[in-house]
Amino acid sequence: MKKEKVWRQKNTEKKLFQRRRKRKIYERIKNSLRNRPKEKYKKIQKYKEYLRGPSRVNLILPSNFSFLNNPENVLKFFAEFRYYANERRNVQLDFRFVTSITADVIPLLLAKVSKYQKQITISGNRPQRKDLDKLLLESGFYKIVGMSTFKSNIGLLGTHKSKIVDLEVAVEARQLTSEKTFGNPIKKLRPLYRTLIECMANTHKHASDRPIKESWWLSVYNDPDTKITSFAICDTGVGIFKSTKIAKFTKFAIRFGFTSNRDILMRILEGKMESSTGLSYRGKGLPKIYSDYKNHSLTRLCIAANDVFADFDNGIFIELRDELNGTFLYWEIHPN
Repeated sequence: MKKEKVWRQKNTEKKLFQRRRKRKIYERIKNSLRNRPKEKYKKIQKYKEYLRGPSRVNLILPSNFSFLNNPENVLKFFAEFRYYANERRNVQLDFRFVTSITADVIPLLLAKVSKYQKQITISGNRPQRKDLDKLLLESGFYKIVGMSTFKSNIGLLGTHKSKIVDLEVAVEARQLTSEKTFGNPIKKLRPLYRTLIECMANTHKHASDRPIKESWWLSVYNDPDTKITSFAICDTGVGIFKSTKIAKFTKFAIRFGFTSNRDILMRILEGKMESSTGLSYRGKGLPKIYSDYKNHSLTRLCIAANDVFADFDNGIFIELRDELNGTFLYWEIHPN
């Protein structure tokens, strides 16, 4: 134990010495170029890049790139991506070791990449498996990062982004489900349409008393073998538990151990706690979606917000190490 403490102390002292040394070099460069603005700017910028590391980072994706089946590692990857993007370091996404990609992770990937694509350069390679490469191609991911201009119109996977309640997208998604899952293009599927509208309307940033519309991303995927149509929608807001109304309650209750975010989510789903901002068209939201799931209008409902992930079909509740910034919902429609 004593040897370990001595080693740690020496290691800490070494790091502090290296930091002081780098700082002295930085100050010397800055002072020597005080009267030469252009050279000063270039050299200081170059040294800042040296301090923070290489300008481009190779970021390896999890082999199982599925939010439903591997939420912890997927969020860890997004946390690393966010860190490098905020540091203004270009990112290369490495798909070489990816062996599985599911459609539920597509809206999360598109949301993160789109948010930072104007600040940094995002590049990458393609998965080795052709089916995974095809999935990313149809999602429009390659188009966003400039790897391809092709956008598939096969209809197995559709992705959409908006800040409004888009009725046309809801109708299009309902029609795809009617045709691909049930083989009946005029089947109404009212619970599905209502759920999509509720999810789109719920993408508000509740950080203030005056809500700001946030972008939502939706993916609709039909499995050609099982005919199951899956829906995944996420937003770029603050998440359920950091909304104005919930935060005031949870900040006190969680601190003193009265409740947890898991319990609060269940209270919201059961309609015992309001999660909206009091807007005129809100109020049913998550409780109604949960009710449709219990009535078997929807199958395999999964919800993630902040540090909670819930898969109701499998009875899974996880407290996440890396938070999800926003809210994520997933469900499926099965053929009769």
